[in-house]
Amino acid sequence: MSSGVEHKNAKEAVPPIPLFCVPSPKSNLLLSKLPLEILEEITRYLSKSSLSALSLVSKDCCQLARSYRFSSVRFNYSIPQSHLIQKLSEEASEVANNGSTASLSIGTCFRRLRVDKDVHRVCEKLEDMRKGDEIEKRAWQTYSLFVSDYISSLGLIISRALPHLVCLSIHNHATLLTQSFFNVLACSSIRHLKLECVFVDEEFELVLPKALAHRGWPLRTLHLEIFWNMFSENRARTGPLCTSILKLCAPTLEKYAWVTLPSHGHDVVKSLAEEEPPQFARLRELMLRHVEFSDQSILNLLIFPQSERRLKVFEADGHDSPLIGQFLENCGMIRSLETFVWQAVRVEPNDPCTFLRHNSQLSKLSIPYPQIYTVLDKRILPILSQSFQNLKSLSLTWDDTSISSTALQLIGTLRGLQQVHLSAGRQNGLRHDWLIKHQEMRENWKELHNLKKLAFSRDLYEGRDGFDDEYYSFKGPIFESTPEDLLGLDGSSPKKRWDTIWERQHRRRILAEANDYVRVLPRLEWMYFGKIRMAVVNATECQGRHAVVLSQEIRDWAPLKGMFQRDTDDY
Repeated sequence: MSSGVEHKNAKEAVPPIPLFCVPSPKSNLLLSKLPLEILEEITRYLSKSSLSALSLVSKDCCQLARSYRFSSVRFNYSIPQSHLIQKLSEEASEVANNGSTASLSIGTCFRRLRVDKDVHRVCEKLEDMRKGDEIEKRAWQTYSLFVSDYISSLGLIISRALPHLVCLSIHNHATLLTQSFFNVLACSSIRHLKLECVFVDEEFELVLPKALAHRGWPLRTLHLEIFWNMFSENRARTGPLCTSILKLCAPTLEKYAWVTLPSHGHDVVKSLAEEEPPQFARLRELMLRHVEFSDQSILNLLIFPQSERRLKVFEADGHDSPLIGQFLENCGMIRSLETFVWQAVRVEPNDPCTFLRHNSQLSKLSIPYPQIYTVLDKRILPILSQSFQNLKSLSLTWDDTSISSTALQLIGTLRGLQQVHLSAGRQNGLRHDWLIKHQEMRENWKELHNLKKLAFSRDLYEGRDGFDDEYYSFKGPIFESTPEDLLGLDGSSPKKRWDTIWERQHRRRILAEANDYVRVLPRLEWMYFGKIRMAVVNATECQGRHAVVLSQEIRDWAPLKGMFQRDTDDY
């Protein structure tokens, strides 16, 4: 369980304290006389221990502390959280029987809920997952029974005990969701929904009760990553469910991500054959991955609403979904579009890149998958250099162990760039093989006076004996050790001694390269390479503008993805 204070990566700030959670106007508590916004600011700075102390003052203070402590909660099958779920289930039963709870309610304080699958927690409970014959299928069945009970309890809680829940994200890989659970979600107060890698084993469409049909499902952001149950004896489609949800939330939807598995023609999404098709007047961000459409009708509705073209962020795979690829070739210019994330696994060398040619107004472009140099150096970068005057953010990855001088020169002509991310070589595992050439980059990028953020990932440096693709794994002295390298290491174990010496020498090497960038690029503010994050600080009496280490390695792609692709939907 976590408090709202811990959710600093959420795009929006922690929701305000709900009016129903603050002290009542008839209370003698002085805090009740303060405006809601001031109460929110006060509780924002309280530690967990202070919140616990506040909750002991009075009933009003208890609910005030709860409203902040339980505004953002995370479930991951732990034992303490099972106690909380039991308490919420009791509140749900009380609401069902009496219409409300007799005592102060925890459920009314929930605004954000994230459900994760912690494999270790599940394995503690399910010893059968590691025993017997047909282990994979039996493990799945046992796990499914456990999770189905968990999800059923969650559905009951959402429908009756969490009346003010705004954000729900379920990151339960291979979690089986039922039609009744989707019905609960559609009738709830949820406005931001993320379902990541969840399963269904029945084909159905979502239909609202008649009493709610007029309002639809007023979601603002939606991430659907729904797959068919791999162990189900039947084989059906997820398309009907996804399109029915899409129709219900069309008028209010602002951000939509639709991800499926490649179905090779089995799970094809049919057109919306209606006299009055849904309109997506508010849609600003769209992501489509592996979705197979029968025609372009849904794409036209999503990208070209009748009123005007409003889409600002578009992420698509293109070549991996042929019909989406055809749409990109023929759709022409999307005037409102600012960000394009091209998730093509492989762009062919003879690809004309028509979509890029027609959309030179883009300010952010990212091509995450590694592409061969003939695509990047001879196709894409020349197009960018010739016509992309508004480009401010660029992220590219080479399917090679080097980046050519030609490519660096072309990037150097994009004078409006404010942030750049480049990568090359192996993109997974402990071995790295892109021996980066910082000096060559600085020579070609001297004219990028607007550059503020610079990132290189999967970059490699020479070890003591030259090229070493395990540079980051098997650590040891990179250069001759100095007294500074050996400081405080007397009596240390050989491993700790070598690791510490490597870290100190590597940090010194990276900071030296970073400071060379600072001298060349006058507006540089932030850098990431050598697995180290750095900031540029202003000059002092003792030192001019220089780089300082913010932290060590970024251990996952999420921070860079949000910066160079599109904002992640972590509610």
